[in-house]
Amino acid sequence: MPDETKPTTTQDGPPQGVPAAARSREGGRIRQWLERVGLALERAEKRIMDGFRVPPHGG
Repeated sequence: MPDETKPTTTQDGPPQGVPAAARSREGGRIRQWLERVGLALERAEKRIMDGFRVPPHGG
């Protein structure tokens, strides 16, 4: 029988022995990080496009 205090991983899912609350918190952190990264990318794209100019008659 595996030791309950040490997290073990399975191929099917998250580590065993980790409380569900800790897993959901981690998932929330990842989602927040991804949202912040997405917003930063949008700002960067807007900044780049604002500085991009096409010459008259399409160059």
